[in-house]
Amino acid sequence: WADAYSSQYGPIIGTIKKLESEYVKTGKASMRHYPVAFLGQESIDASNAAMCAKAQDKYWELHDALYVAQTPEENDGKYSKANLKILAQNISGLDQAAFASCVDGDTYVSTVDDMTSDWQAVSGANSGRAGTPTFYILVDASKVSAEKVSAAAGGSSFAWGLSSDGKTYLIVASPEYAKLKLALDALGN
Repeated sequence: WADAYSSQYGPIIGTIKKLESEYVKTGKASMRHYPVAFLGQESIDASNAAMCAKAQDKYWELHDALYVAQTPEENDGKYSKANLKILAQNISGLDQAAFASCVDGDTYVSTVDDMTSDWQAVSGANSGRAGTPTFYILVDASKVSAEKVSAAAGGSSFAWGLSSDGKTYLIVASPEYAKLKLALDALGN
């Protein structure tokens, strides 16, 4: 991927590895991946399925299977609930019955809706449109002042706001490592 898209996405290539090395492995930050759904029903179903797999510690395995199955067309049936269960059959150690029940029961749809709403609100405020990839810096609102979050976000020209539950500040950040580093360093430990 990096070779094929380096001219278009060069500044973001390697961001995750650099963040893991400098912030996650040193305990300064943690990293989470949020599946958001903004491309119709199949996007919702695929995000729900990812969370169902996550419940069995198989998130990344399903994540990778979803990307391998991806085509330029959207909502063409490839991520129907039936096809999501077929994709999951190749994931070693995944309890297929529990996964199918979770997918069919829309177990995490409300969680996906909340994550998507947060992403749309903050991403839209930052860029005028929501897009991917989107990186967030999540800050516990009980531990850091709004002024400090505002300064960290403003110094990097990022939008920020509170999550839907009011407990976490979200800073929507460029996926470029240098810009993320500025904001993270401004927040301190």
